[in-house]
Amino acid sequence: MHHEQNVLLVAAAGNAGTTAYSYPASYDTVMSVAAVDANNVHASFSQSNDQVDIAAPGISIQSTLIGNRYVRLKRQKIPCELPIKYLT
Repeated sequence: MHHEQNVLLVAAAGNAGTTAYSYPASYDTVMSVAAVDANNVHASFSQSNDQVDIAAPGISIQSTLIGNRYVRLKRQKIPCELPIKYLT
């Protein structure tokens, strides 16, 4: 939590598929979210390092588009939406 304002900062761990740190997710004050598939297996494109706090679905996610349309995303670049919904 951001200590001065009691705000939880959440960011995607990164999409390079390496163990490198990605920012802002790798700051100690940010919850870092990696991506997993439907079988809870780490997504090959998602970062994996000691700063990752949690994982969330990140492959084949149905999302919304402008004009009341939906699309199934093959590779979700921001797996933060579900943890944020869970935490609120």
